[in-house]
Amino acid sequence: MKTIVVATDFSKGSVHAISYAVELSNVIKANILLVWVNKKNFDSEFPFEVRSMAEEAHDKLKKLIVRFQPKMKFGKMEYKIREGKVYQEIINQAKYIDANLIVAGTHGVSGFEEFWIGSNAAKIVTHSECPVITVRYGQCIHKIEKIVMPLDIDNETVKKVPFVADFAKLFDAEVHIVACNTTGLEDMKNQTEDFSTKAVNYFKQNKIKYKRAAIQNINISDSIIQYAKDVNADLISIKSSFNSNTFSFILGSTAEEIVNHSNIPVLTISVK
Repeated sequence: MKTIVVATDFSKGSVHAISYAVELSNVIKANILLVWVNKKNFDSEFPFEVRSMAEEAHDKLKKLIVRFQPKMKFGKMEYKIREGKVYQEIINQAKYIDANLIVAGTHGVSGFEEFWIGSNAAKIVTHSECPVITVRYGQCIHKIEKIVMPLDIDNETVKKVPFVADFAKLFDAEVHIVACNTTGLEDMKNQTEDFSTKAVNYFKQNKIKYKRAAIQNINISDSIIQYAKDVNADLISIKSSFNSNTFSFILGSTAEEIVNHSNIPVLTISVK
């Protein structure tokens, strides 16, 4: 059975991510593993404080399972406590159990621990080989019916197409294939249109519903987010380049900007 790892710090944002993961699990028939990371503090003179936090985490995780397990139609919900750097331990746990997906909230601070504010969300989607969905707190959870899939001039951009196709098929979703350019240079337009055509052919062969569009704007991240809003998309699918440990989407920072600024959930797929 598939497994979804959900990073939690007990903030409203991370609890919202659990709700989102439950909805996903009811479609893809997956187990859910909640993961809380006890951050190491080598300067602490009071190790008992760290132990008490772990004990409190056990209680909070059990309460979350009592709350959300009844909402799962398939599989079970369990939890794991790890110790170390937050993003590394989430990734390590996903790798250890061969998880199919990581879900993480991108906004929320609790008195218990700050978790996804700052660089952790960006780090996890940058370094994870496992696909990651980032979910912003405060947004309603919708059934995934429309997915926006931007394509750029990078040769690796089409490597995410099979995963997006499989994901769309699970939800019977329509994929918007969006060729993205920052300039009007003919060579760049031809390149992205060529990649767009390849995606169209793949979707036709696999009977995936799709629409085709193009964007030309120097601020491509805002344009992608705006396009997704305009078509009432439920998910934006982007890629990260795991081998380089950096986002690689046109101007480098575009993918990170989308993760940080999109109110629509973002699916980040590692390509190699």
